[in-house]
This record gives sequence, structure tokens and C-alpha cells, in this order.
Amino acid sequence: MKRCLLRFAVCCVALNLYARPMWSADEPSGASPPSAASVGHNAAVIYWQAFAALRLTEAQEKEIPAAVKALESHVPNDLRASLAGFQASLHELHRAYPVRECDWELEYAAGPMLRLPHLNHVRELSYVALLRARTRFADGETDAAVTDVLAVMKMARDCGRSPVLIPMLMDIAMEKMATDVLAANLSQLDPAQLNQLTTSLQELPPSASLAEGLRQESDMFGGWVGRRIEQEAAKINDLKAGAQILGVIQAEGLLGDDLTMGTDADAKRRRELVQSLTLEELRSAVHRLHSDYEEVAKIAELQYAERGPKFAAFQAGLDQSRKLANRDDLVRSLSIQFLPSYQMVSLRMKELHVRRSLLDLAIQVQLHGPDVLKTAPIHGATVEHHQTDAGFELRYQIPGADKTESLKVPAKK
Repeated sequence: MKRCLLRFAVCCVALNLYARPMWSADEPSGASPPSAASVGHNAAVIYWQAFAALRLTEAQEKEIPAAVKALESHVPNDLRASLAGFQASLHELHRAYPVRECDWELEYAAGPMLRLPHLNHVRELSYVALLRARTRFADGETDAAVTDVLAVMKMARDCGRSPVLIPMLMDIAMEKMATDVLAANLSQLDPAQLNQLTTSLQELPPSASLAEGLRQESDMFGGWVGRRIEQEAAKINDLKAGAQILGVIQAEGLLGDDLTMGTDADAKRRRELVQSLTLEELRSAVHRLHSDYEEVAKIAELQYAERGPKFAAFQAGLDQSRKLANRDDLVRSLSIQFLPSYQMVSLRMKELHVRRSLLDLAIQVQLHGPDVLKTAPIHGATVEHHQTDAGFELRYQIPGADKTESLKVPAKK
């Protein structure tokens, strides 16, 4: 009996020794991230460990983002105290930082039923890490604060590397917030830290491009609806049953019926046209969907200022087809329902790229003064520097858009 108790005690001591670093060891506090030699090959697996350890109350889900965004206010003491409960998640976030590969193992073949369970977790963990970064900047722990912000940027990029528009938009939102936190504290960094920050920003992984996202969604949605059509066609075995097959898919809630809604004569005409849809026309609609996605993707590969007129012309044709004036419009009905808000996403991505450039330039202004802007335009356009009592602000007018992007850098307090 004593021997069993002794073995049990030894096991408990050993377990305690091995378990303590897992839950209490802090992430590296220096500006340089740890080596990837001791961690895995897929950052997503480590992020999921961080997500599993993260538990926010309903109040914290609202209070933490609000505190991160309130850049000119002090972090409330109760939220400061709550950070101790997030240590395990933040440790895993930093453990994922040096891991270059990130595969979320998304089921692209699911088409419109694609699940993206990691997105809300990415958002929550990002805000928690940025909250700690704010407290660390306030306490003068600048190296540790910078590593928190960089870890958030890396996770956001890892999210946006999945070429699907929704994760890409999450990347944009989280990077924007991380950039604001970093810019608000640039004046606290010394030249060596600023130079190291420049290097670290350059080493972050790239996000997927809009063209990549559109082509992936073409494969996802076009491929999915094509397979569903063939599945139902094999059951029905009627070349005239295009409308019946389409109705089955609509009944599953995966396609809208807004093209035929209404009670007037024109709505009745559109319903009759849809009811005459053949299987061959339905198959042609899938091909047209792929073709339209590819056309939009090619426009997205152009310089931003060149996209506007081409996007507008493409959208005008799509809006015209929405009237279902003829059978050619009917063949385009899937494109009308599936194509995303590509113009909005294009602008959001452009804003992100501009903010990345503004952050790089703000670091250079901190190091060398505003004269560096004379030889460092963004895409050939001048960046405006405005000195204020509270520091300085960089402004940039996005070519081809009625939108000015800006970045504020307060002076050192």
C-alpha cells in the first residue's frame, strides 16, 4: 500500500512539473519570435488549442472589443485583471506565430454549406491579445506589447490565406484593429525596435488575393451546384425538368427565389420563363456562372484604379439580366444569385493594403522625419503628412475611389 502511494505521489509531482509550463509559461517577451523548431507544422492546430482554452463571459464579449477600440482611454482595471484568465490561450497564440504553414482544412466541396467555425474564435482571441498589448504599452512593456500585436496580425493573415471572401474580410477587420493599436503606440518605440518591427512586418505571410478568392468561390459554388444538378437529373431523368431540379435545390434553402417573386404581370412572366427551364439550360447556367466568376477575377487582377469602370460595366450587364427578359438572361440566373459583392470586397482589400503601406511609412517617419514621404509614395500617389498637437496623421486618397485612408500616430506622452 505504501509503495502504491509513493508511486502515486511521484506521478503527481512529475505531472505537476510537466503541466506547469503548459498553463503558466508566458510567451517570449522579446521582439524576436521563438523558433519553429519545437512546434508543429500547421499553425491552425495550435490556434485551435488556443480557442479551446478561451472562455469569455457575455459581458467580456462586448467590453473587450470596446476597450481595444478606445485607444485614447485607459483599460479598465477589471479587464486588466481578467487577462490572467486568458494566459493559456495567449500562450498558444504566440506558439503559433513562428509556424509558417496554416491549413484550416476547410471543406470547400460543401459549397454554400461550407462551415467556418474558426472565424469567431479568431475575432475573440485577437481582441484579447490586443487588450493585453494595450495594457503592456501602458506599462512600458513595449517589446512584449509588440509581440502581441504581431501575433494577432499573423493569425489574421493565416485566416485570410484561405481563399474564401469571408475569412479574407475577417483578416481585413482584425489587421485594421491591430494596426490602429500599433500606430497609437509607435512613439514609444526606440529606433532599434522600429527597425525590428519593419523586418517583422515584412516577414508576415501574404493574404490571398481577391482574384484567388473569386476563383476558389467559383470552384466551391459552381462545382457544388453542378454536382447537385446532376444528382437530381439522375433521379428525374427528364431533359425538360430543369425547373423541377432547380426547385428541389431552392427548397433546401440554398438558392433564392427572388427572381420570380411578386404578384404583377412581369413577375408572372418571369415565373413562367423559369418553369420552362430545361436541363441543358440549367447546365449552361453552371458554365455561365464559372465564366462570370472568371471575368470578375480577371478584373480583380488589374490595378485598383482600372477596376472601377470594368466592374461597373460587368455589374450593369448583370443587373440587366436580372430582369429575365429572355432565355439568355435565364441562363445567367445562377450568376445573379451566387456572385458576391466583389466591388465592396475589392475596396476593403485596397483599404487594407493602403493601411499596411501607411504603417510602414509611419515607422519611417518616426525614424527619419516626414521628408521620407517625398520619395515613398503609394502606387505613385503622394501620402499627405499632417502635424497635429497630438502627433501626426498620414492620409492617402485611394485612386479610383471616393475614399481617403488615414493613420494617426500620437506623440509620446
